[in-house]
Amino acid sequence: MLLLSALLAGCKVTLYSDLTESEANQMLALLMMNRISAAKQQNKAGALTLQVEKTQFIQAVEVLRQNGYPRPKYASVMDVFPSNQFISSPEQEKAKMNYLKEQRLESMLMNIDGVIVARVSIGAEPADSLGIETVRPTASVFIKYSPAMNLSTWQGQIRDLVRQGVAGIQDDHISVVMAPASYRYTPSQAQQAMQSWWVRLVQHPLWFGGLAAAVFALLVVAAGFSIWNARRAS
Repeated sequence: MLLLSALLAGCKVTLYSDLTESEANQMLALLMMNRISAAKQQNKAGALTLQVEKTQFIQAVEVLRQNGYPRPKYASVMDVFPSNQFISSPEQEKAKMNYLKEQRLESMLMNIDGVIVARVSIGAEPADSLGIETVRPTASVFIKYSPAMNLSTWQGQIRDLVRQGVAGIQDDHISVVMAPASYRYTPSQAQQAMQSWWVRLVQHPLWFGGLAAAVFALLVVAAGFSIWNARRAS
């Protein structure tokens, strides 16, 4: 049983690393809901690593991708405006502010259930020689969402979110493109049945122990019969 347990542990491969507790728990729960055997481990630095069975690696990656995991990392105010930074030009400060707005809008859009990818680009606002803006700001939004969720009716709410997040922007200067994601991997019914059987076996120690004991008993009987047959022949 110890040997089989060691072999079982060696079948797991690393899926994602350097995860937070919240993200690792959400990803682990999502995989378990889809009958994928997964486990999390913590390193010395406190970061978590998610592991899955090698035979379920492709399915695990696809399930997480369809649900927008792992979540992208966004820049904070301290990242964009560090305290030890030298004074920059007004144009650089404005570009940094636009970048920070884009990051915040993308973060809010990613909190909508079903959103896999969210990208926001705020157009540069040219100014005249006196520094007065002559063109209204523009914004482009790209959303890739899960085909299991109907987010095509959310364009109005997304436009409102951008309009409130970018000062002075008009509704006709906001472009929103929404595209459903495609399923890259769909396991066959035979694979699903085999995977569900294996997951149920791994998640129930009594079942696993009974199977290991039965296999061990069969090996002992086979070895005893082989020895007895060899002595009889001699």
